[in-house]
Order: sequence, then structure tokens, then C-alpha cells
Amino acid sequence: MTVAVAQLNAQAFIERADCLYRLDRTDEVQEIVDEGIRLRPPVEQTARAVVLKGDAMLKRNEYQKAAQFYKRATILYGKIEEFAVPAYRGLIICYTKLGLTAEAQKAREDFARSYPHAQQE
Repeated sequence: MTVAVAQLNAQAFIERADCLYRLDRTDEVQEIVDEGIRLRPPVEQTARAVVLKGDAMLKRNEYQKAAQFYKRATILYGKIEEFAVPAYRGLIICYTKLGLTAEAQKAREDFARSYPHAQQE
């Protein structure tokens, strides 16, 4: 399989996972996303996949797991605003739900410092 075909297949897996998420089939999202990531998509697609995994866990009220994915996204892909902003927002929600007040505040401060023009929710 050529690199271009692998990247296209990875994108298809991630698109499918996004559709499953929107259909509230969150239990299927992680496995499909992992299949896409195994094909080594471009960094933007990988960032999208990690945030999507966090979104699926958040929707399932699995705040600890969601926080791990969001934190990973902020660390590895924090310079890609399109994915860093929702990752910070998700991380703040998870930390708040888990009662981790200091961590939530630090995430808010990091978010505001990194993306001062982005609206915090």
C-alpha cells in the first residue's frame, strides 16, 4: 500500500468514527479511530482522532479516560488551534467533573495564554 493510499484509508476510518460519534455510537469510536491511527495519517488527522477519542469518552461520562486523550492532544498537538481549542475545552470539563479544581484552573490558564482570542466555555 502506498503512503497516499494509507493516508486516504486512515482519513476514511477517522471520518467513519466521527459519523459514529454523531450517531451516539461512542462505544465503536475508539476502535475505529485506532485503526485509522495505525495507518499513520498526517498529523492533523491524528490530532483530530485523539480529540475525537476524548469526545467519545466524555459523552460516555468516562471523564478520566477523556481527560487523558484531551491532555495528550494539548501536549502533542497544542500548536494546531483547530484541535487544541476543543481539547482544552474538553480537558477543563473533565477536570471539573472529576473535582480536580486546581488542574481545571491550570488548564484554563494555559488555554487563555495559548489562545487568548478563543472563547472559553
